[in-house]
Amino acid sequence: MPEAQQTSRNFGFLIVHDRLLDHLGALAPSFWLFQANPTKFDYLAGLAQRQPGDEDEWLVTRYREQMQVGDRVIIWVAGAEGGIHAEGTLTTIPEHQDGTNAYPTHTEAKASYRVRFR
Repeated sequence: MPEAQQTSRNFGFLIVHDRLLDHLGALAPSFWLFQANPTKFDYLAGLAQRQPGDEDEWLVTRYREQMQVGDRVIIWVAGAEGGIHAEGTLTTIPEHQDGTNAYPTHTEAKASYRVRFR
C-alpha cells in the first residue's frame, strides 16, 4: 500500500479512536478532590461524628457546571494531619444556597453553591 494511503487510514483510525474515547469519557464518572483547610473548618471533628454512608455537603467554587450525580469525591485535609480522609459519591448536582450554611464557621461572601455526597 502506498505510504499516503497508509497514513490516511491510520489518521482515520485515530479520529474514530478519539471519538470513542470522548464518548466513553462522557459515560465514566469524574473524580473531584475537595480540600478541607483546618484553619477555616475542622472537617476531622465532624468526620468523627459521622457513620459510613451518612450524607454530607460541600461548598463548591469551581467546576460546578461539570459535576454530575455519581461522580466520585475524595476529601483531602491539609495541614499537620494532611492526607485523604474520606471518599464518596455525589448524590446531587451543585445547588445554589440562599443564606443557609451548614458550617457556620465558614464565611463566604459570594454566591454559595453546595453539592451533597455520601
